[in-house]
Amino acid sequence: MSTHSFRKSVFPTRSNTLKDLGRLVGAMWSSSNASGLQSVVWRFQWETSRDGALKNQILAYNLEDCQALQLLVTELRNIGQAAATRSDVDFANAPKQNTTTSGQQIHDSLEGILRSAHAEYRKNRIEIRQSKAEEENSRKKPGAQKGHQVFRRIVPAKVGKIIRVRRPNQVSPTHRSIPRPI
Repeated sequence: MSTHSFRKSVFPTRSNTLKDLGRLVGAMWSSSNASGLQSVVWRFQWETSRDGALKNQILAYNLEDCQALQLLVTELRNIGQAAATRSDVDFANAPKQNTTTSGQQIHDSLEGILRSAHAEYRKNRIEIRQSKAEEENSRKKPGAQKGHQVFRRIVPAKVGKIIRVRRPNQVSPTHRSIPRPI
């Protein structure tokens, strides 16, 4: 069993692609339509034409991807080293509570309420008594008895609309020799 602790980083981006994360940490690509798919297209075009400009574009794209990855790794390392002191970094399992004085009082009050909660809540809670008839009705569970199929009535959206359904054939279309029960 490993003793490593695995951490997740969630950035304010639409996706976790290298392009989105790279742009967040300052990476740039020389081509506005740079993408993994576009690089495949460029490679295919280069293989058929052997155009030097396409080769340079592919090489530049790959270099820019590497630079973006290096920037991202550097940023992740910086976040890991300074996470406890950075205000823009929070922890899912132990979030920082950056609040005002009144906000802190509210947090403390809520913490007090949570601490006072206990397993015997039902025993000590305040409840409103029901009349015997209401109590009996609340004990009955809706639906069919155990083991029976539940049927629900479907009410059409437009009342007064008549829907006609043809009766199915008396003989199965795939097994003509086996009649269906009527």
